[in-house]
Amino acid sequence: MLRTVALLTPPFASLTYAVPEWLAGFAWCPGLRVAVPLGRGMLRIGVVLGDGSPLPEGVTARPMLWPLEKEPLLPSGHMEMVRQLALRQAVTPGQILAMVLPAGLRVTQMRLRTMEAQGKAQIRLLKDLPKLPVEVLAALGEAWMRGGAELLGPREDAAASELCVLRCDPPWAVRPTATRQIELLEFLLEHGAVSRREVLRQMGQGLACNASKPVVRKRKPAATCCLPHRKPFSRFPKRRRRRWLRSVRILMPGIPRRTCCSA
Repeated sequence: MLRTVALLTPPFASLTYAVPEWLAGFAWCPGLRVAVPLGRGMLRIGVVLGDGSPLPEGVTARPMLWPLEKEPLLPSGHMEMVRQLALRQAVTPGQILAMVLPAGLRVTQMRLRTMEAQGKAQIRLLKDLPKLPVEVLAALGEAWMRGGAELLGPREDAAASELCVLRCDPPWAVRPTATRQIELLEFLLEHGAVSRREVLRQMGQGLACNASKPVVRKRKPAATCCLPHRKPFSRFPKRRRRRWLRSVRILMPGIPRRTCCSA
């Protein structure tokens, strides 16, 4: 399957590209913005004009890289207007689209964010996608089609769209010494579903590395931190207790040596 794409930056040409195999089931409709390769390692933004013309024998079309939205940005009426203006002005449709669309819709500094296991987000630059194996691109394409991936703009905050919610009511299976996690759970119990950016703003940036990991999910209810039961310290082997106490003394030099070795 071939598609004709109008480039929004020089040379403003209308080029023929193939539908990528990692997004073969996606609807590449006219009016859709797409990222396409051009030259050696260059990435350009274009708009799909329609079906591509058959290529001469022995010529292979390069595949498009990625769609920039799931629904066409421009409806069919607007695309017909662009075609008529291009004919009247004797220019390419890409030149008309470049004058119509704002500059923010023609940049390639986009990021693809996917949600991995346990609610961990992974962000990849759009320009780095051509370097990935086809198997990885196929997995990303499947996540894109089922709604598990989204594109972020250059200045778009990823943490603003991630929600922190509670999955169970108190009492929580959290150690009494885990004060930061308890503060986070009480904050979510009081305020309900809150974006991760708001949680970090209210409770500090240091919360992101420890306390918020067990409860952060993207638009889904999250699980609280349920720590497993630990046996008393006195039941550990004596050698293990000595090794642990020595490590504590290294981290806390104020503890006397006799206290560390008394176990």
